[in-house]
Amino acid sequence: PVFSHQILLSSARYRYIQRKLIRIVERTLIALTQHAKVSHFKPLAIEASFGPGKDEQLPPLEIDLQGGRKMKLRGRIDRIDSAQIGNQSYLRVIDYKSSSRDLDLNELYYGLSLQLLTYLDVAVENANYWLGHDAEPAGVLYVHVHNPILKIEQELNEMDLDLERMKKYKMKGLLMEDSDSLIAMDEELEQGGSSKIIPVYLKKDGSTSESKSRVVPRVAMSQLKNFVRQKHQEAGNAILSGDTAIQPYRLKGRTACDYCSFKSVCQFDPTDQEQQYLNLKADKPANIVGKIREELKCKNGAIDSN
Repeated sequence: PVFSHQILLSSARYRYIQRKLIRIVERTLIALTQHAKVSHFKPLAIEASFGPGKDEQLPPLEIDLQGGRKMKLRGRIDRIDSAQIGNQSYLRVIDYKSSSRDLDLNELYYGLSLQLLTYLDVAVENANYWLGHDAEPAGVLYVHVHNPILKIEQELNEMDLDLERMKKYKMKGLLMEDSDSLIAMDEELEQGGSSKIIPVYLKKDGSTSESKSRVVPRVAMSQLKNFVRQKHQEAGNAILSGDTAIQPYRLKGRTACDYCSFKSVCQFDPTDQEQQYLNLKADKPANIVGKIREELKCKNGAIDSN
């Protein structure tokens, strides 16, 4: 009742919003409870902050820049989960979103979506802080915090309705192609079937289906980490060099201007022939991973030659 000076009790409209928010939280928590029942992964940290400040739980992620300078990244990780499987520890990052979100490797490749894999990098780098030893990166997942609207064509009982709701809470993201960690995330996952909670389909031989799963090989997960750091480095060097070019992107029909609050400052006008979007070409996930691998090879080769 005392939340923000009782604003949620101040009018009929806000009381409706209050009921709606409570329902959203209730539905999401029920779904997370069901996830937890079939998962070997358990929450290790909630709202884990990292950065240069003394009050931060973890140190910042430091990126070397030109001229001997450093960029120190700060942030707050919604949730870090861990699992011990045999002699190997795994960490995964969970991010809560109020809208449906997925990790598009195209956006990562062009440096448009680096947040979640940066969080995973920080979590794995600081595994000793929680576990006392190193850990493997199991992946990153988004949880959509919402109260789903179901389109039902026939009358269902309460149990079937709950099953339909659970489908709406299936997490999206990117996971490491490791059978032990994948099954630990959904212990009901069987060969020849799709997981109800993570974006994985196991074929009858126990391998993952490339078309129905969002997974990358173990070596690719490490390469993605290095690539994300490279993108941060490029952005940091661009800041230092004073790069303020106005050239918003267009990718898969979306643009950087769709939800931008700074149009009056930027004054980018796509109807002006002198001003054009930076058109980014989308590609298949497997091809994106290949491109990232080649770019890292070229960069490392250039560093070695120097």
